[in-house]
Amino acid sequence: MRNSFHPAFDHLVPYLVADVELDAQPGLRVVGRLLDEGAEPPRLGDRVQTSFQELADGLTVPGFVREHT
Repeated sequence: MRNSFHPAFDHLVPYLVADVELDAQPGLRVVGRLLDEGAEPPRLGDRVQTSFQELADGLTVPGFVREHT
């Protein structure tokens, strides 16, 4: 993302967004920030774990960290 959709995200721009399908409920998709922006670019099919992040004023959002095998 190059633009912030909420003031709590202003200091994070730019950031990567992940669209994740949950193992527990196939077909259910959750969108959140990819929190481990490393040297290796994300790939379709990467496995992730959910990590909740409090940004400001009690605003908590889901994010994702890639599983490294």
